Amino acid sequence: MTVTQPDVTVLIGAYEAMPYLVECLASVEAQTIGPERIEVIAVDDSSTDGTGECLEEFTARVPMPVTVIRQENSGGRSGPRNIGLGKATGRYVFFLDADDRA
Repeated sequence: MTVTQPDVTVLIGAYEAMPYLVECLASVEAQTIGPERIEVIAVDDSSTDGTGECLEEFTARVPMPVTVIRQENSGGRSGPRNIGLGKATGRYVFFLDADDRA
């Protein structure tokens, strides 16, 4: 099996993001560049509203590679983004807030 570098890493930092996260993830899934060209890294910043579970369900359902990282609350956006950047392998990184759509 040959592993190739994805073109795009979509990095989603999420904290108490429900129900907005559902639409955000649907917009990522709807992208047309092809699931083999995209990777998703989602960092759950200690949500208690079902955000982590929603991310895990997304991971199990979609054909693209998805990594979910759960961490203790960082107190801001930069913590999850920095953690995700450390895991990103795409040629380009796209920051997507959990209440946005791609």
